[in-house]
Amino acid sequence: MRRRKLHNLQEEFINKFLETIENNEEYLEFINRHKPELLSNCDIAIREVKFFDVFNNTQLNNLIKGISNLNKEKYSIDLSLMSKKYKDLNYLIIQYDNSSTRSLCEVTFKDDLFINNVRAGFTQINNNQAVVEFSISFKEIMTHNLWIDFIKENKELLYGKKFFGYYNIGEMIKSAHFALIYNSISKVIDAALQAKLLSVFSLNFGNEYTLPQYNAIHVPQEHFKKEYFDNMFLCRTYEINNKYLIVDITSDEGLKMDLYFSGLYSSINFLQLLARYRMDLYYFLFEKIERFEINRRVNKYFLNSRKRIALKDYRWLINKIRSLNDNKLRENYTDSRELLEDWKSFYDGKEEEFIDFENGQYTKKYNTIYSECFDHIKMAYSIQKENLVIYIATLSLIASLIGIVTTVLLG
Repeated sequence: MRRRKLHNLQEEFINKFLETIENNEEYLEFINRHKPELLSNCDIAIREVKFFDVFNNTQLNNLIKGISNLNKEKYSIDLSLMSKKYKDLNYLIIQYDNSSTRSLCEVTFKDDLFINNVRAGFTQINNNQAVVEFSISFKEIMTHNLWIDFIKENKELLYGKKFFGYYNIGEMIKSAHFALIYNSISKVIDAALQAKLLSVFSLNFGNEYTLPQYNAIHVPQEHFKKEYFDNMFLCRTYEINNKYLIVDITSDEGLKMDLYFSGLYSSINFLQLLARYRMDLYYFLFEKIERFEINRRVNKYFLNSRKRIALKDYRWLINKIRSLNDNKLRENYTDSRELLEDWKSFYDGKEEEFIDFENGQYTKKYNTIYSECFDHIKMAYSIQKENLVIYIATLSLIASLIGIVTTVLLG
């Protein structure tokens, strides 16, 4: 779809969406009618939001240079790393059996109505990639009404963004599918937040995909019931010290994680977990995006829709295999178990034996996938090179024959 058409459809949707949830009498009647069951959702307040993106060294340089060049009248910048205007620095180092976390920056928004600051840090997951965590804090705890104001203030940032989905809201209203409209509020909020982040920071996957996201959500004590969280539909639950991390396993792209708590809040240290579990936790967060990337870069060669192997796709696959090889010395995570000793995993109401990313299942899975793809691409690439050699040899032979014939005729 052309960018302008996408822009127009998204603009039409968001305006109609806001008009509906604020003024549509049938929708408001639906909310009032179902208020007892929606009360916990209406009363919750988001304390903190985190987004995760992955960068190689070049992309990390672009991110840091962009931060250093932000408008000083709009942002107060505390940059932890040095940047060079016309030169790339090496922020990543070789790490086979260990990893460390590093602070990147704190950017304070001077005149924004809602966001106080964004703190960013990163940890390497292999020798050539790092995951950056962007932690957004707000000027006050964000409730439902504040989120609607946030969408209004930042809706133009959504137009033209590939990660912002829309639908024919007019048909939903005609069909009285108000529950779908209500459930769309959180998705619009998430997209608006990512668009806001993208307007300030140079993102990588965040330019195109919905990023993995973590929300810290305060729930009033009267609605904070263990049985509600243990068996949420199409979600996996992690109980962590009387807090509940709900993971939406139906996410189309980046993983959606909501931490529900009542009382005092303590954030999950994802960077520390990434430093220990590296590629396994990376695939836990980014698996859906990786599937899109594999299909985009490799599937065309399996389907024979592309006869020639693009060197950039070949290199991408080689780097993926290398990223897994960088983690061979970290396949045993027994020394990291203390980080998860307070975690309990539940699915379909039953406690599971392992946390998804603690037993190396993701790296084993993707090692098999990439190896299969590499064998196919390598064979196709070899045939392609052999055909090129034959083609060049044939042209050389024809040129030689033409030369001989010309010599004979002129002689």
